[in-house]
This record gives sequence, C-alpha cells and structure tokens, in this order.
Amino acid sequence: MKKIFKLLFVCIGLGMLASACSSSNNDDYVTKQTFPECFAYVEDYSSGASAYYKNVSYEITLNYTTALAEVTVYNLKLTDGTSLGSMRMTNLPWHIDNNGWIEIKADQVKPSTGLGGEVTVTGLKVRILQRIIGQSYMPAVSFRFAVNQHFTVTSSTMDQVTFGTTVSVKDGGTSFTTKNTYYQAVIDTETRQLKLTLYKAQFIDKMPAMDITINNIPYTIVSNRLKFEAASKTPTIGGVPYDGFPITDLVGEIEFGQAMTLNFDCRPQTMGGALFHVGAETGYPQVDANQE
Repeated sequence: MKKIFKLLFVCIGLGMLASACSSSNNDDYVTKQTFPECFAYVEDYSSGASAYYKNVSYEITLNYTTALAEVTVYNLKLTDGTSLGSMRMTNLPWHIDNNGWIEIKADQVKPSTGLGGEVTVTGLKVRILQRIIGQSYMPAVSFRFAVNQHFTVTSSTMDQVTFGTTVSVKDGGTSFTTKNTYYQAVIDTETRQLKLTLYKAQFIDKMPAMDITINNIPYTIVSNRLKFEAASKTPTIGGVPYDGFPITDLVGEIEFGQAMTLNFDCRPQTMGGALFHVGAETGYPQVDANQE
C-alpha cells in the first residue's frame, strides 16, 4: 500500500509538479514527478527520416523500497506522425549515482500504449538531476531509447542550463579563466534554432560581468548530441543588438544529461578591437546561479 502526499516545488522555469509518497510501517516509499513540455528528436535509422516534436511529457515514478521505477511517455510520435499513445513502462531498475543523478536503465521492455498492437523499447536510459537555480526549479534530464528496433528517440527539456569553466585567450596575449559564467540554451524545434545566453560573461579580469544573448543559432541533432554553429552573429545585451561585440566562428555541442562545450571568437570594440578566443567546458552540477 502506498500513501501519497503532494509537494509543490518552486517551478518558475518549467512549472513541474512533483508528488512524494512517505513510508510508514510496511508502506513503500515512492515519488512521482512529471516533466512536461519536453522535445523529442525521432530518427528512423533505416531510411534516415527524422522529425522534431515538442510538448512531449514524461511521468516518472520511483519506488525507493523496491528500487523499481515506472516511466510513462505522452504525446510521442514516429517520424511519419504515427502516435505511440501513452507508453507506460514498469518494473525498471534504477539507482542514484555518485554525482546525484537518478538513472533508470533497461535493455528491453514492452510498454503498454492503450492503442493495441505490440511495441518494444530497447536501450532505455533516463537521467535526472534535481536542481534549484536561483529561485527556479530547473532539473537536468535526458531520455534516450529505441522503438521497435527501428526508431531512435533523443529527448530532454527545451531549456538547458550548464555551469563550468570559461577560458578567454587574447590573441598574442594572456588568458583569463572564470567559473562564474554560466549558460542557458533554449531549443526551438520549429525553427531548428536555439537561443544561447551567457550569464555573468567576462573575458578579462576588469571587465564588468554582463549577460549576453546570441539568437537564432542553427542546430542539428546527431545521436544524443545537439550540435550548433554560426559563422557570424551580433549578440544582444539587455535585449538590444550590440554591434560593438561581434561574435564569429561559434561552434558547440550539447550532450544531453552530460555536458555542453562551445568555442567562439570576438573583437570587443571597447577593448581596442583585440581578438579573443573563448572556450567553455560546462556540465549540469547542482550549482546555485547566485553564487559569486
């Protein structure tokens, strides 16, 4: 028997609702959480056909007593638009790794869909890291699996926020390293572009930290990685295009549930037009974005 008590987390960014189940006597301890408004990239690896979908959602139930999970997928479709109904997968083993990630894995499972017919899911891997960033609940999540040994699915939230190390090297000069800069990539499945914001960006020691946004960066998804690049971009600062900070040779990739890397060049006019080479190695740690 399971007793369910609902808890509302601070969910400004993603509006996610979680439920917690307590344990007493012989009751199981269970948590239930929904991840709405995810995207999914579906590829037919026989024909090469692919499709991007939004508004895919996941319901995750974790039983801490039995170490088994349930995963239900809503609104997922195949490359031709065929709906998979609500795929419910049960009795999935799960654990928490040394870095705090919840991991659910299964080599093969036959979900119920409510549509009739048989569906097989293979290579299921789900990763979830619970995070509060500032005042917003912004977990890091990734979903990866194959359907009927014919379609691969890569899925995550539309919003990717990462932290790590940024190194700026002035051409012919010194380098500057900071861990204060963090990154937010917002994925648009309709335009196949993303918006990348650098928060607290600094390229030299005495440069005032500023928030810089680069809009409309084309991307593609290959396997479980989103790859993006742009030859030249004019960023915005405070929502206003800033010609004095041209960005060139931007290239990067996001490995969902693992890391984001990026590199670009810039010639800030306020710094005499000197060329800076900027590189970032970031991931999804449990970090407070308000830290100094």
